[in-house]
Amino acid sequence: MEQPREIQARRGFSLFYKGKILLSKIDPIGQAEKIVQSLDIKERTLYLCPSPLYGYGLSDLLNRMHKSSAVLCIEADKHLFDIALKSINCSNQRFLLTFVDASTTNAFKEAAQEICSFAEKTWGERSFKRIELVRLNGGWQIFPELYENIRDLLEKDMALKWTNAMIMIRLGRLYIRNAIRNLPLLSGSRELTSLNFNDEPILVLGAGPSADIILDKISLFKKANERPFRIICVDSCLTLMKERGIEPDLAVILESQYVNLRSFKNSRGWGIKALVDLSSFPASAVILGGDYYFGFTPWTNLSFFKRLEKAGLLPVNLTPLGSVGLTAVELALKLGSGPVITAGIDFSYNLDSSYSRSSPVHLSRLINKNRLNSILNSESAFREGTFNVKSKSGDLIRTDPVMMNYRNLFENEFSGNSRLFDIEGPGLFLGIKTISAVDACAVLNKIRTSTDALIPAEEIKITSQQITDFVVREVDILNELKNMLKGTIPLVEARLNELLDEADYLWAHFPDYNQQHGSRDLNFLKRVRMEIDPFLKLWDMALNEL
Repeated sequence: MEQPREIQARRGFSLFYKGKILLSKIDPIGQAEKIVQSLDIKERTLYLCPSPLYGYGLSDLLNRMHKSSAVLCIEADKHLFDIALKSINCSNQRFLLTFVDASTTNAFKEAAQEICSFAEKTWGERSFKRIELVRLNGGWQIFPELYENIRDLLEKDMALKWTNAMIMIRLGRLYIRNAIRNLPLLSGSRELTSLNFNDEPILVLGAGPSADIILDKISLFKKANERPFRIICVDSCLTLMKERGIEPDLAVILESQYVNLRSFKNSRGWGIKALVDLSSFPASAVILGGDYYFGFTPWTNLSFFKRLEKAGLLPVNLTPLGSVGLTAVELALKLGSGPVITAGIDFSYNLDSSYSRSSPVHLSRLINKNRLNSILNSESAFREGTFNVKSKSGDLIRTDPVMMNYRNLFENEFSGNSRLFDIEGPGLFLGIKTISAVDACAVLNKIRTSTDALIPAEEIKITSQQITDFVVREVDILNELKNMLKGTIPLVEARLNELLDEADYLWAHFPDYNQQHGSRDLNFLKRVRMEIDPFLKLWDMALNEL
């Protein structure tokens, strides 16, 4: 096995390895120092240094960078990693040297996940705003794609976390308010574990244009109990399903804002089963008039969730995927063992439409059509930020960065699952096998070969008394915190911090507060005090509904 060959240079050492000169033959130290000096130094930057070798330039980088930044060195070659370990002696808490095994499958994905986890534990959530790739030598040439892929995944993870933070700032208070208002409904809900579709095929429907392709072909299968397959649809599909008279077996509802009620325009009291997120708009659970099942998407880390779990009130956990279509697919894979076919999960636009016929958006366009308002979807298809991309069928369609991120997340989550198929059509390729609508119908109508049924878990009903006891304890926490901040009872700092940790939903959405490194100064305490009374009213409402 080839070993790196070290060559004495004017300053430091040059290195020859695998037919490549990795360090300058003249002045490798000076070359690295020039690279560091040319950097545009910014705050909260993670400097990613592939293959640091002897570490030339690292001390300069650590001295130049802002104290809020950090340096992450990655090496994917074992021989070069040994050189780095022997040469780099750095105890700076803002520095990390790590090895990535390039021989493993999806090495860059595994490495990126580990690095993200380490960064959060070491430096806190959302510590960095940007990643800068700094090549201090030629060592990166050994595994150029691997290092680029790691950088890309780290950037995507960072962007996702900041996006989630912005959503938390804008909607965090609404999420927790909805959760409190939904608690009384838990006693009337059923456990999701009691629902199963055995090995029957499942059709998962989003509201994209490609849903029309399969819906037109299954129009004879109206009743849920009269067809050989199951249907799970997102909430925005309900109007088009009702219009066609096709009953879904389960509707998935996650939206927290009241505007989502238009999705139920013609389906109120339809008797359809619904999976509802704990943070969804409170009317969502009962509006369809059928059995409802609660799920829980953890939108952030809260002590409140741990207390719900301890009290036996926390619904089954749903992976925070950001898209109701992705959650519907995840549920389909959990609720059955048979093939799962997706349609209408397009993540794209075309000039004709961005949604299926009879969806709320499509109906709105029809209603508003006049001489000045066209039925064509030009506003969405050509608005700023959209761009052309090839669809599954090879035609050009339009999408935007948000939709493309959802598509990428779909592929990351589900591309390795052999049970998944997507129906061909105008949408983006999802990273799973694509089949024609005819073949999809053949799969959906295939006679079951197994008579074994999944045994549903024993259903444990939540009682009103359980919920009442929990609400009373939450009211006591807020009242004690309120009285301490008012001065009605003595302020004991240790107890105050305990109460703030317990009532973290009061302040988790503050835009300038990091849960791990925030300062609980007077301004912070005043803002917390302003949040208490509105939440006490919510808890009183919950008690009155029990």
